[in-house]
Amino acid sequence: MTPIDSKKQIRLIFTMKDISALELESWCDELLVRIADMVCEAGHKLLAINCTLAEIHVFIEMFNEQHLNDLINEIKETNINWLNRKTGIEETLEWESGFQSELYPVSQMTRIISQIHNLRGTRPV
Repeated sequence: MTPIDSKKQIRLIFTMKDISALELESWCDELLVRIADMVCEAGHKLLAINCTLAEIHVFIEMFNEQHLNDLINEIKETNINWLNRKTGIEETLEWESGFQSELYPVSQMTRIISQIHNLRGTRPV
């Protein structure tokens, strides 16, 4: 895989498996803060973040040549154990394999940020 060229606006979507047993409101805000911190610590700019019942939507501007797969794998691996401890449910939560990504031009940033904020209401991240 080739690394992402500098300064690209990318919408990422990744999904949980069998999320029906989990109450979204009990963990989503804290998870979003954790993911936002990871994106920023990796040297990228967080443009928007939100979640639905089963999906996490992250809109970022990548500033370095980090592989997108590496960023997503780090986010998933770091947070799945935390999620399993946090939820306290008997079933083990898992991420779906892979993720969706879409590149957007700067002219579409405002529209995409608005879409993500309106998924479930604006998040405080």
